[in-house]
Amino acid sequence: MTRNPATLQPLGKIEISSPEWVQKKFQEAKKAFPGWAALSYSERADYLLRAKEYILAHLDEIAQVISQDNG
Repeated sequence: MTRNPATLQPLGKIEISSPEWVQKKFQEAKKAFPGWAALSYSERADYLLRAKEYILAHLDEIAQVISQDNG
């Protein structure tokens, strides 16, 4: 459970990942990397720009969560 340090109100539950889960995800990322590396600069930039647009579209929500998490 994570809490707002200023109010001690619960913010959410954080699940702890098992070492096996982390290893599985590491292997999946390792397997996916050649495909990412094979993309052109422009194709990779498109993915990053989409991530940027998502962040900008949700900026207020993200800022609120960060603010609450830091008190």
